[in-house]
Amino acid sequence: MQVNDCNQKLMVMKRQLKAARTPAQQKAIKQRMLMLLQQRNNYQKHATQSMAMAGKFEGTAFAIETATMAVSQVQALKAGAEALKGATADLDIDALEDTQDDLEDLMDDVDEVHEAMTRGIGMDELDDMDLDAELAMLDDVDMDVDAAGIAAGPGGVSDPYAFPSIPAAAAPLPASAATSSAMPAVPASSAAADPYGGTV
Repeated sequence: MQVNDCNQKLMVMKRQLKAARTPAQQKAIKQRMLMLLQQRNNYQKHATQSMAMAGKFEGTAFAIETATMAVSQVQALKAGAEALKGATADLDIDALEDTQDDLEDLMDDVDEVHEAMTRGIGMDELDDMDLDAELAMLDDVDMDVDAAGIAAGPGGVSDPYAFPSIPAAAAPLPASAATSSAMPAVPASSAAADPYGGTV
C-alpha cells in the first residue's frame, strides 16, 4: 500500500521535473524524488522481510504440528504393541500345534469308529469290479428277455421276474355234466326221535 503511494508521487514529480524551467527547480525536485525513492525502498525491504518472517513462522508451525502428530502416532503404536504383547503373553505356539494334532487324531478315530459301525456284518465286500460285473449280467438278462418275447412288466420293460398272469374264469359246464357230477340229495328228515333230542 505504501509502496504504491510512493510510486504515484514519483509519477507526479516526474511530470513536475519535465515542466521545471530553471536548474534550481529541477535540483529541488530531484532531491525530493531521491528521498521518496529511499522511502519506497525501505518500505519494500520491510515488506520483503515481513513476508520472509511470515513464511518462516508458517513453516515452523507446520513442522511443530507434524512433529506433534508423529509423537502421538508413535505413542499409539507403542501402546498397541504393549497391549498385543500382553494379550499374546499366555499363548504357547507349541501347545497350540499339539492341540491341533490331537484334534486331527481324534477326528481320524471318529471316522474309523463310524466306518466300523456302518460296515455290513456277514456280507461280502464288493468293489467297483463286482458292480460292473453285476451290471453287465443285468444287461445280458434284459437282452435274453427281449429276445424271448416275454411281456413287458409294469415299468414298460420286459421283466423276467414278473408273476404269471391269472387265468380267465372257466366256461360253464353243460347241463348233463352238471347233473352227473352233482352230489346226492340229503334225505328228508324222518319222524323218528333221536335219543339225544334230534330227529333221524
